[in-house]
Amino acid sequence: MLVLSRKVDERIRIGKDVYITVVRIDSDKVRIGIEAPRSVEVVRTEIIDHHETPPTEVSHGCNPTIEREAGDQLGHHRANHEGAAHAD
Repeated sequence: MLVLSRKVDERIRIGKDVYITVVRIDSDKVRIGIEAPRSVEVVRTEIIDHHETPPTEVSHGCNPTIEREAGDQLGHHRANHEGAAHAD
């Protein structure tokens, strides 16, 4: 297993077209965003471990609600960083 440390808004690329972004870090949770083609199945392992995965629990590609929420947070954070970067 590869273990990486990331901060909020930092990304990890898997293969050519799957990106994992750290969206938020709370005391005991890390909220991540996953960008992947619809052909890539994304499933929480606790669902697989406890019972058969019902079709409603499988997300093919990005979940529009999660993507929109993560995009709003990332866009706001990046805008703040870009403004600071261009202030030089």
